[in-house]
Amino acid sequence: MNFRNKILLFSWIAVCIVLFCSGSATAQNNSILFTYGQQEVPLSDFNYVYEKNNRNDANLYKEQSVREYLDLFINFKLKVKAAESIGLDTLASFKNELEQYRRQLAQSYLTDRDVSEELIKEAYEHSKEERKVSHILVMCAEDALPEDTLKAYNKALQLKADIVLKGKDFNQVARESSDDPSVRDNGGELGFLSAFQTIYPFERAFYRQQVGEISDPVRTKYGYHLIKVEQKRPSVGKRHAAHILFRIPKFADATQAQDAEKRANEAYSLLQKGEKFETLARQISEDKSTAPAGGDLGWFGAGKMVSEFEAATFALKNAGDFSPPFKTLYGWHIVKLIESKPIGDLEAMRSELKAKVEKDSRSEVAHHEFINKLKKQFAFNENENGKKNILSKLDSTFQQGAWKPNPADSYDQVLFIANKKTYRQKDFVDFLVKNQRRLRAGQSTEKAFNALYQLYVENELVKMEEAILPEKYPDFRRLMQEYRDGILLFDLTNREVWEKALTDSTGLKQYFEQHSDKYQWGERCKATIYTCHDEATAQALKAVLDKGSAETFIKENLDKGIKIGMQSGSFEKGQNDAIDSIPWKKGTSRILGNDKKEAIVVYVEAILPPAPRTLDEAKGYVVADYQAELEKQWMQRLNTTYPVKVNEEVLKTLIKP
Repeated sequence: MNFRNKILLFSWIAVCIVLFCSGSATAQNNSILFTYGQQEVPLSDFNYVYEKNNRNDANLYKEQSVREYLDLFINFKLKVKAAESIGLDTLASFKNELEQYRRQLAQSYLTDRDVSEELIKEAYEHSKEERKVSHILVMCAEDALPEDTLKAYNKALQLKADIVLKGKDFNQVARESSDDPSVRDNGGELGFLSAFQTIYPFERAFYRQQVGEISDPVRTKYGYHLIKVEQKRPSVGKRHAAHILFRIPKFADATQAQDAEKRANEAYSLLQKGEKFETLARQISEDKSTAPAGGDLGWFGAGKMVSEFEAATFALKNAGDFSPPFKTLYGWHIVKLIESKPIGDLEAMRSELKAKVEKDSRSEVAHHEFINKLKKQFAFNENENGKKNILSKLDSTFQQGAWKPNPADSYDQVLFIANKKTYRQKDFVDFLVKNQRRLRAGQSTEKAFNALYQLYVENELVKMEEAILPEKYPDFRRLMQEYRDGILLFDLTNREVWEKALTDSTGLKQYFEQHSDKYQWGERCKATIYTCHDEATAQALKAVLDKGSAETFIKENLDKGIKIGMQSGSFEKGQNDAIDSIPWKKGTSRILGNDKKEAIVVYVEAILPPAPRTLDEAKGYVVADYQAELEKQWMQRLNTTYPVKVNEEVLKTLIKP
């Protein structure tokens, strides 16, 4: 499994990952919580990781929470010990992956953390409010020549003057003059925006404006913008809701659509009379994914649901309120508000905001400040003449990305000194030759050269900082330990459980035979679905099917170049729109239409009662269950090899009433 996929699967491992504390435990927290084999685990190890992963849980330090997490912690320790015992930590593949992660982890430390914190706080404040924004764009490349930059800036100023001094309509000026391609449709209106929805300089500008105000030209990588804030409103927060769904099949006729509405109204009447929402959802909701949980949809915010559903949900004010029936493209719904919450506080959102800041264009601000700090830290001292000397030797071939230094020229001057290391011209010249690119029309040689020089300097400074991260940041060491153990856990679990369940065909078959009663088909419709290019062909086909076999009819049409699609099989409810839209009785259905303007006829051969599935039919479910069984057996073996003894007296010191 490649590195990218393994990173994604680590979200599963995260619930049981532990960090080995690098320092000595404090005296009051150094009691041994449990042993496994000859290994002792102090309370401090468990307490650290338990609180780290549960600090926002309302049940923090409650007995059930502590004991459940202790089980995960113990299992993790046993698995890592087993991996080490067979030498998985000595493999070249393991060492290579750990080094790859080290490079990735280092990136989060190679920035100005103070500036990043300010950016996180600012993003949080922005997230609390949405603003309706319009803009006018005068395009100008980031590396445009000074005269072109000034020309674009002056044009933006003139457009503002036309609006402010001459009274022209902002959106009309946008349609006439903006370089944003979407302006012809939206007149420059971008709708309600919040944090992270536009590039950072643009976002920062519209959050610093008053409603109705038109900004001075705002520079971004696209050019100069005039920004107008039309309206502002608080962010809507999130809702936790449940629903009951009465589906309208994709090819439903009027009777079926009316029946769904009728059933929704009947359910609403029952709810008004005191019927419990969750009970009703389990019994009659046709959303199979949520019905078993009483219709629970979890938490969601604005923009996550279809507009009708969102409007109905956010209109509910109090926990326990439910809506009248309403229609969406999925059918008829009744939605219940379980809980609502405004945008979270800063600490609750910190991790999410931090990740977004690091990926957002605002991270450039933190990077710039970080490089400046490194220059001070490593006593960076530059020889400007050395840089200018190289620039003077660039000719027209640099514009083509093909410049080569003249062998007769000397490149031995000092370029800069950092961390007591001297960098000479020849070091940068090698970098320049390898990294030069053909310049765009109008791109300045000096700007392109300076950009490459700055990149070279930054790369060298960052390398110096990266080399000292383990000594400088204890949490960097701990995270490296965490990932190391996570790789071992993943690789051994893959060997003992996941991969084994897929390759052990004998064991899988034996497990299926021992538990075959778990894998049953529901009632199914055995049918053939015919898809025709027009209704006339479908009507003719239906007439043939009503009398018997359609094989000859289909062949004759194929000879004429008219293809009729066929799909045969046994279908449960919810597996096929056409099957869901017809009565389940033997014979030929009515003509159905689809989104492609095709006509569909269904011939029902039989209605099959519930029956056992074969191994092939149930394989996905069986593999998952077999994996769970292999995991159980593996943990039993590990507990035998490394007997676990928990010190209950020490454990109880963590539990709060």
